[in-house]
Amino acid sequence: MKPSEISIPVNDSHITGNLQLVPDSGSLVIFAHGSGSSRFSTRNQFVANTLNKSQISTFLFDLLSEVIKLNEMAYAQLNCTKDLTIIPGATHLFEEPGTLDLAAVSAARWLTVYL
Repeated sequence: MKPSEISIPVNDSHITGNLQLVPDSGSLVIFAHGSGSSRFSTRNQFVANTLNKSQISTFLFDLLSEVIKLNEMAYAQLNCTKDLTIIPGATHLFEEPGTLDLAAVSAARWLTVYL
């Protein structure tokens, strides 16, 4: 099966990605790619194909900025104690100097208060 390229409207923009719906699948894994990776990478396509063979549908898309928009929209829908922190200059793997430390400390502070 070949994935379908689809475009999803989000506010004034669109998210374009590759959707592979597996017949009788009860789940969907979303791959959100930022800096240093893409939906076209052989590594990401390999993982998606492996999941598809296990009856798991997949959606691979790019653009970290779109991920931030989706996170903000999901955040607005949550009716609970919450916090959304964006680490300046961080990509999805937090490989930039100091960004992983900032994310970990931020998570630890929040979890210490609310768990």
